[in-house]
Amino acid sequence: MHGGEGRFAQVIVPSPLKEPLTYEIPPCIRDGLKIGMRVVVSMGRRKVTGIVVDFRSETHVKQVKEI
Repeated sequence: MHGGEGRFAQVIVPSPLKEPLTYEIPPCIRDGLKIGMRVVVSMGRRKVTGIVVDFRSETHVKQVKEI
């Protein structure tokens, strides 16, 4: 994983939200995921394309969805 070790990705999505959203990185893509890559994430009932902007090893978010 480029950009640091982590189980979680900070993802920006096309929405009025100003902060990146946190998503868990599945083990099968953890080694290949890089900052700047596009990913498909769930936002409510729909799927949207977002961009990975950072990695985190921990999060305070209780229920984290997978990329």
